[in-house]
Amino acid sequence: MLTNLDTPSIEEWQGPKYSLSEHATLTRCKKKHDYAYRQGLSPASPPSYLSKGKYLHLLLATYLTRFSNGDDVRNVEELSSDVLEQLSQARLDGDPTATVAESDRVEINRVVADYLSHLDMDGVTVEGVELEFLVDIDLRTLDDEIVPLHGFIDAVLRKGDELWIVEHKTAGRAWSQGNFQFAYQGRVYADVWKELMGEAPTGILYNFFYPKAHDTKMVFVTEAESLIIREELQAAVEMREAAYLTREPHWGCTECWFRNICVTEMYGGDSSSLIGTEYVVDEAKVARFQVED
Repeated sequence: MLTNLDTPSIEEWQGPKYSLSEHATLTRCKKKHDYAYRQGLSPASPPSYLSKGKYLHLLLATYLTRFSNGDDVRNVEELSSDVLEQLSQARLDGDPTATVAESDRVEINRVVADYLSHLDMDGVTVEGVELEFLVDIDLRTLDDEIVPLHGFIDAVLRKGDELWIVEHKTAGRAWSQGNFQFAYQGRVYADVWKELMGEAPTGILYNFFYPKAHDTKMVFVTEAESLIIREELQAAVEMREAAYLTREPHWGCTECWFRNICVTEMYGGDSSSLIGTEYVVDEAKVARFQVED
């Protein structure tokens, strides 16, 4: 089983990079992108849904890792105990999101227990879990500098002649058809796997975990889609380089991490005290954009 892909580590790479989470921020609101990436800001107290998502991913990664080692553990409390130890160590290493509310843990454990009770792993090989990559997919700056794509593939599973990219998602409700039509992540990660391993995946398995239920959907990717998405990502990289910092108000502004700063600045106030008390700065992000500029 792969635990890492043969690509440069993010610590080794000093140039510009891009990710689908950054793409989502950039194409939603340029000012939000400025706060999150150019200024490197994040809330001092991260939203609970980040910790909830981290816990879910660790729980499923722990199951798949142990399965790949011949230990098909479906006792969720046993898996949860392993995850809580991992979170404890991560907190000691300085990760503020390495925690989970007990209510969230109980909710996820209940849904994952039902998911595992129905999961058919007969004949399945785990090819990889939580695979980090930094890969050149032909994204370039205006000066023709390489902009590798950075991300994590939740899992890769093989059964017979089929190879599936797996994405785990927490969600409050089921995705619409429109959500699937514009879901870049799985499609891009399938493209990344083909780029690195020389094998085109059969498709993407989206595992959804709702508060009281779970569901799995399959998505298939065409070569034409892959090319169009690469063109979209390239256009976004060029837009990022142009450093448009305009605000783009929409319904999601009320839940934005940076709402307090944004409103203060929009009305001519000084946001420095807010930034100093309510946010932390990721100096590595700031330095990366200084290098780009």
